[in-house]
Amino acid sequence: RKIGLPIDFEHDVIAEIYDSWFNFFSVTRDLVKGIPVNQVKRDSTQAIIKLSIEVLNEGLRPYLTRWQARFRHWYEREINKHDEGKADRVIDPQQIQANFPQYADLKEDMQRVNQALIRYRRKMHELVLKD
Repeated sequence: RKIGLPIDFEHDVIAEIYDSWFNFFSVTRDLVKGIPVNQVKRDSTQAIIKLSIEVLNEGLRPYLTRWQARFRHWYEREINKHDEGKADRVIDPQQIQANFPQYADLKEDMQRVNQALIRYRRKMHELVLKD
């Protein structure tokens, strides 16, 4: 859902973006594994496979490894505080996520990865139209 689309940190929820990115990662990995051997010989198929693996291994995997567990653990605790009424006031999930101690670094890194995903989406579109 959120692959290759601009992120709006005022309205998007990071945990939902992670869900989308993780789902994309899983689906893409399975699709690449499922390409028939006779199709791998085609230049366009090889380009799609190479680009997909590059995006997974050089873009998403390092980002998710660095940030996803840290953020989700912190975010779930913060959400629980608000759900249990232990917080000082009720605030939106977007406001909660902005309080993450390393939010500026996470956001900068997420924007970098997202720009790569936008380029990936465009390149895949070009490859598909070329075929």
